Amino acid sequence: MDVEIPRTFDLDHLRAIHRHMFQDVYDWAGELRVTELVRPSQDPTGPANEFVKPEDIERLEPVIFAELGDPSQHVPLAGTAGCEPPSGSTNTGTASPIRS
Repeated sequence: MDVEIPRTFDLDHLRAIHRHMFQDVYDWAGELRVTELVRPSQDPTGPANEFVKPEDIERLEPVIFAELGDPSQHVPLAGTAGCEPPSGSTNTGTASPIRS
Protein backbone atom coordinates (compact mmCIF):
# COMPACT_ATOMS: atom_id res chain seq x y z
CA MET A 1 0.00 0.00 0.00
CA ASP A 2 1.39 3.39 -1.00
CA VAL A 3 1.30 6.03 1.69
CA GLU A 4 2.00 9.69 1.00
CA ILE A 5 4.19 11.18 3.70
CA PRO A 6 4.73 14.93 3.29
CA ARG A 7 8.44 15.52 2.70
CA THR A 8 9.06 18.23 5.25
CA PHE A 9 12.48 16.86 6.25
CA ASP A 10 11.95 17.61 9.91
CA LEU A 11 11.19 15.64 13.06
CA ASP A 12 7.53 15.13 12.10
CA HIS A 13 8.67 13.70 8.75
CA LEU A 14 11.09 11.30 10.46
CA ARG A 15 8.40 10.21 12.90
CA ALA A 16 5.89 9.61 10.08
CA ILE A 17 8.41 7.43 8.23
CA HIS A 18 9.18 5.44 11.38
CA ARG A 19 5.45 5.06 12.15
CA HIS A 20 4.73 3.78 8.65
CA MET A 21 7.67 1.37 8.59
CA PHE A 22 7.20 -0.13 12.05
CA GLN A 23 3.48 0.28 12.84
CA ASP A 24 2.90 -3.47 12.56
CA VAL A 25 5.90 -4.28 14.75
CA TYR A 26 5.85 -1.75 17.62
CA ASP A 27 2.92 -0.09 19.36
CA TRP A 28 5.19 2.93 19.89
CA ALA A 29 6.26 3.31 16.24
CA GLY A 30 6.84 6.99 15.44
CA GLU A 31 6.94 8.11 19.07
CA LEU A 32 9.94 9.92 20.52
CA ARG A 33 12.27 8.11 22.88
CA VAL A 34 11.47 8.30 26.57
CA THR A 35 14.64 6.62 27.85
CA GLU A 36 18.27 7.70 27.69
CA LEU A 37 20.60 5.82 25.38
CA VAL A 38 24.30 5.26 25.96
CA ARG A 39 26.42 2.98 23.80
CA PRO A 40 29.82 1.80 25.05
CA SER A 41 32.81 3.02 23.09
CA GLN A 42 34.48 0.53 20.79
CA ASP A 43 37.73 1.79 22.28
CA PRO A 44 37.90 0.30 25.82
CA THR A 45 39.72 3.42 27.03
CA GLY A 46 37.34 5.84 25.28
CA PRO A 47 34.24 7.52 26.66
CA ALA A 48 30.78 6.09 26.06
CA ASN A 49 28.72 7.43 23.17
CA GLU A 50 25.81 9.39 24.57
CA PHE A 51 22.71 10.27 22.60
CA VAL A 52 20.52 13.35 22.95
CA LYS A 53 18.48 13.07 26.14
CA PRO A 54 14.76 12.41 25.48
CA GLU A 55 13.71 15.67 27.11
CA ASP A 56 16.01 17.60 24.74
CA ILE A 57 15.01 16.03 21.41
CA GLU A 58 12.28 18.50 20.45
CA ARG A 59 14.28 21.49 21.68
CA LEU A 60 17.34 20.43 19.67
CA GLU A 61 15.41 19.44 16.54
CA PRO A 62 16.34 22.63 14.60
CA VAL A 63 20.03 22.15 15.43
CA ILE A 64 20.02 18.45 14.50
CA PHE A 65 18.27 18.95 11.17
CA ALA A 66 20.37 22.03 10.34
CA GLU A 67 23.50 19.86 10.76
CA LEU A 68 22.06 17.40 8.24
CA GLY A 69 21.93 20.17 5.67
CA ASP A 70 19.96 20.51 2.48
CA PRO A 71 18.54 17.10 1.43
CA SER A 72 19.05 17.99 -2.25
CA GLN A 73 22.83 18.13 -1.66
CA HIS A 74 23.19 14.65 -0.13
CA VAL A 75 24.98 11.85 -1.93
CA PRO A 76 23.07 8.57 -2.43
CA LEU A 77 24.02 5.79 -0.04
CA ALA A 78 25.22 2.47 -1.38
CA GLY A 79 22.41 -0.06 -1.59
CA THR A 80 19.57 2.47 -1.87
CA ALA A 81 18.45 1.34 -5.31
CA GLY A 82 14.69 1.66 -5.57
CA CYS A 83 14.54 4.46 -3.00
CA GLU A 84 13.02 7.50 -4.60
CA PRO A 85 14.49 10.81 -3.40
CA PRO A 86 12.45 14.01 -3.62
CA SER A 87 12.29 15.67 -7.01
CA GLY A 88 15.60 17.40 -7.69
CA SER A 89 17.24 15.68 -4.72
CA THR A 90 19.85 12.96 -4.62
CA ASN A 91 19.19 11.65 -1.12
CA THR A 92 17.85 12.58 2.29
CA GLY A 93 19.52 12.49 5.69
CA THR A 94 18.14 11.14 8.94
CA ALA A 95 18.67 11.47 12.63
CA SER A 96 17.35 8.91 15.06
CA PRO A 97 15.52 10.39 18.01
CA ILE A 98 12.82 7.79 17.53
CA ARG A 99 12.15 5.40 20.36
CA SER A 100 13.97 2.09 20.08
